[in-house]
Amino acid sequence: MGRRNPKTALVTGASGFIGGHLVDLLRENKYDVVCFVIKEDNLRWIEGKEVKIVYGDIRDKSSLYPVIEDSIQYVFHLAAVVKSPSLESYFSVNVSGTKNIVEVCMENSPRLKRFVYISSVAAMGPGDKTAIRKETDLCHPITEYGRSKLQTERFLMEHKGRLPFTILRPALVYGPRDFRGLSSYFKLISKGLKPILGEGFTNIIYVKDLVRCFLFAAEMDEALYQTYVVGDEHVYSYREIADTISDLMEKKTIVLKIPLPLLYTAGAFLGAYSKMTHTLPLFDLRRARDIRYRYWMFDTSKAKKELGFIPKYTLEEGVKETIDWYKKEGWIK
Repeated sequence: MGRRNPKTALVTGASGFIGGHLVDLLRENKYDVVCFVIKEDNLRWIEGKEVKIVYGDIRDKSSLYPVIEDSIQYVFHLAAVVKSPSLESYFSVNVSGTKNIVEVCMENSPRLKRFVYISSVAAMGPGDKTAIRKETDLCHPITEYGRSKLQTERFLMEHKGRLPFTILRPALVYGPRDFRGLSSYFKLISKGLKPILGEGFTNIIYVKDLVRCFLFAAEMDEALYQTYVVGDEHVYSYREIADTISDLMEKKTIVLKIPLPLLYTAGAFLGAYSKMTHTLPLFDLRRARDIRYRYWMFDTSKAKKELGFIPKYTLEEGVKETIDWYKKEGWIK
């Protein structure tokens, strides 16, 4: 990695969609970067870059000691199970795995300046009717993923004063390199189909804006021991998002309004299929339950007020850049 830089960061989940973008931004900002990945990971987004790659598993505490050492000043903890046919894996990775990292950080990394934990708005749960939810509102997650994230947040709060942490709760994330999440929307719209999955509302965040906020959380004193929702301050309807994608693709589409009972049937079928085939589902009951609740709307003003974080990309700009990337990759035509 060449001459050692004063800023050294460890990124768990570095090979993923968001992790790869974070690694790029850290390198642009002259961080030395250590990427912690499991052997099964596809290293496409980090391979060949000026980073150190270390293999291990956050569920195996012993594998963390060689990588979390005195030189590590920042930890960005992204590694998590988001979709799984196994309910147990949400807690063995998201909760127990994070506990392992925290314990090793406290034992082995005395120079640690910030532990940035990437949680999710799923830890908060949806709102009622048109209420905009804030960080201080009572959390009521509706999925095992959300419950595992909230349990981990509470574990971190128990270590206030012993570990210098910040918790971030991203809204719906999209952008280049995403082949899950909203990518199926782009794919279907490119084929002339515009599915409207319920009549809900949500915040959204372009991945390049999101990882910028990660750096704000790591470097600013104001972020210490704080929790922030990260998203565009504008709330969009699902229809607005779908219309923006189809308009920028210049595609004539057939609108498919999918009723809730059919969503549950599709989620149950695809979830069962993924369990049998040991694959990750693009859509499952967890996602169907999310869509059942219409109001995934969050107040993002705390990050703006305390950190000065304002997304640079409009929805149109982010979607256009994402479309161009998908076309370059041959994902859509």
